[in-house]
Amino acid sequence: MTVLPSETLSALAPHAGGRYVDGTLGGAGHSVLLVDASTPDGRVLGIDADAAALERARERLAPAVTAGRLLLRQGNFAQMEELARRAAGHALRHVAGAAGGRPRQHAG
Repeated sequence: MTVLPSETLSALAPHAGGRYVDGTLGGAGHSVLLVDASTPDGRVLGIDADAAALERARERLAPAVTAGRLLLRQGNFAQMEELARRAAGHALRHVAGAAGGRPRQHAG
């Protein structure tokens, strides 16, 4: 179950060409929302410490992964900035799954 889906979309206002980070990938619910709402060329970086969660997301969102719109990285919330920096073309600006479950924006 995706936590606060309407609030996430409202706070992040995803759009075509946007770059987003799902810092607690889990079941990929926020990533699904962000990929869909940023069609056709928005990108999402999904981060999770659990390799099984990453694999489930890879299967669930295979077309977005293949198209390069969903990048999956193993790590944790504390590593988010570094992982985003390493993901080519990914500015850490829009974050879902931030501490406390509330989306936030970063000037970065």
